[in-house]
Amino acid sequence: MLELLKSGEPFLFMNMGILAFAIALCAQRVRSLWFKFGGSVDDVLKQVLAFVEQGSYARALQLVSAKDQPIFNIFRVALQRANRSVREIRRAIEIQASLEIPKIKTGTAYMPQLSNLATLLGLIGTIRGLIHSFEGIAGGDPATRQSMLSQGISIAFYNTYFGLSVAVAVIFPYLFILGKQTKIISQMEWGSGQLVDSLVTKNAPQQHNRAA
Repeated sequence: MLELLKSGEPFLFMNMGILAFAIALCAQRVRSLWFKFGGSVDDVLKQVLAFVEQGSYARALQLVSAKDQPIFNIFRVALQRANRSVREIRRAIEIQASLEIPKIKTGTAYMPQLSNLATLLGLIGTIRGLIHSFEGIAGGDPATRQSMLSQGISIAFYNTYFGLSVAVAVIFPYLFILGKQTKIISQMEWGSGQLVDSLVTKNAPQQHNRAA
């Protein structure tokens, strides 16, 4: 394989570039999902709901404003509209969620595409090696034919091997990243639903008194 790299085999270098890009993308996704967005929100949500039950919207708002996470940004817009109608609160949450969810998903969709691209480049390199082998068969003296045949087969197999290896190396972390991403979005939906229910329950008597 080192000989093929030294010879400048193009599809191997392309797959090495894909692998380097995929590693950088995985590092960015892990940093965002596990360290930036992936902290536990259960304790904060309990505190926020407790403040809402007490009617201390300002303290709840102060708590979520101190944390820069998508779920807390959604809590913030809901709490800012705590005294408004349910429709307005839900609408604000939907708008903010449409801004926050792309932050959580950024880059993840590229990973299966990179895996597919690595496989295709490996297959193209395989075909290139086979073409080189057949050209050797039609060549001159037996020594030259043997050399070109063995070199073509090496090119074909190494391209297949490296392309599939890169594809597998990309798709495995993608599965973990996708699982974490789905968990964060589900947590965000569940938490915002809990907050809306709490706000509705708290504001229902006040709205009834106003109507009376």
